[in-house]
Amino acid sequence: MCWNKRVVIGVGIVALVVLAADRSLFGRVWPLLAVAVCPLSMIVMMKAMAGPRADRAHGLETTHPTGHDEVTGLRAEVDQLRAELDARRSGGTGPAEAAGTLPAK
Repeated sequence: MCWNKRVVIGVGIVALVVLAADRSLFGRVWPLLAVAVCPLSMIVMMKAMAGPRADRAHGLETTHPTGHDEVTGLRAEVDQLRAELDARRSGGTGPAEAAGTLPAK
């Protein structure tokens, strides 16, 4: 089924308001409300699935690091690891050995 609970509750509230306001109008409106539940549910679910991507598309700030910041950090870590590997291959003491984080040879 394609029914979202929040949409069904909202449509139910609208139906109750129409029923309380004018019983004759309710007979003409309820088929439209019944048919509208599925498309409205799909819209709500699509917006929910978009999540943070939709916020960024509309210019809202997020607390997550941007892709560029993450790539920069990863490149720095790769450079550090390459320097340590080169130091180990050349027989010198690398930054990790000097800090005591690697086991002695």
